[in-house]
This record gives sequence, structure tokens and C-alpha cells, in this order.
Amino acid sequence: MKNRPVNRITFYIVWTLVFTVIPIFSSRTEKLSFVDILIAFILSVIISIPVTNNFFKMLDRQALKGENTNLDLSAEEKLVLKASASLKRNMISLGGVLFLTNKHVQFVGTEFFSRNKKLFSLTLNQIAECELVKENRIMIKDNSGQKHTLAVDGASDFLSELKKLNK
Repeated sequence: MKNRPVNRITFYIVWTLVFTVIPIFSSRTEKLSFVDILIAFILSVIISIPVTNNFFKMLDRQALKGENTNLDLSAEEKLVLKASASLKRNMISLGGVLFLTNKHVQFVGTEFFSRNKKLFSLTLNQIAECELVKENRIMIKDNSGQKHTLAVDGASDFLSELKKLNK
């Protein structure tokens, strides 16, 4: 994937710098001291925590409501189940929503750069195996041998519905 998602730490650091720079540029530079810059930095660190947290919560809430999410369902395809999930890719965990239809399993990202993008989509006949790895993790293996590991809210319910449809 070309666009890597901005993780929460990177986003937090950027907002901390933004909240540090704004007070510096909005004040008179001739009266600015090192102590003033340090105070601006400390305040920006404190302000950036709730801003970053609320921003990502808002993105997650909108994605779970299904607003602006285009699944490109065919006329005979129906949405069976939707769950909040995160997809593990290498060292990165990508937040998103896992959709189960009567023909597909689709994972749509909710992170900043992967927002509303299908990160994977498998037809039910492409799924070779699916199992519960831990109490909240599902592993889906496709016919090519690629494994998709997902942490899913209500993993056991999602897996049982998937197995019903995949018979």
C-alpha cells in the first residue's frame, strides 16, 4: 500500500509542534525568551493530548455509523454484519470497520490516510480457513495462503456468521 496510515504518535507530535509554533508567531519576537518558548511547548504538549484523542474518536465514530462508506455492493448482495476492527500488517495495526456481506468480507480503514479505503476484500469462496486466534482475534487465510489477522469487537459472533455463510 502506498499510503501508510498516520499513527496516533506521529499525529500527536505534529499537533504538539503546531501548538508550539502558533503562539511563537503570534507574539512579538523581540520580547520572546527561551522561557516563553518552553512554556508554549509545555502547554502545547498538554493541549495536544485531548485534541489528538478526540480527533481519532470522531473518525472512528463516523466510520462505525457507516457515513461516507461506499461498499460497492451488487444488487443481490446484503450487509450481514459490521464490526469495529483493526488489521495487523507487519508491525502496524490499522483501525477500521470489518463488513460481512452474503458474498464478501471487506475491511475498510478509518485511520487518517486509509480512511474509507478498502484495505482488503475477499469473496467468501476465496476464504480457505478462518479461526479464532485469541478471544478477540480472527485469522482469515485466503486461497493464496495470505493470512489476515484482525482484532474484532465481537470476534466470536463475527466468526460464527462468517462460517455460516462460508459453508
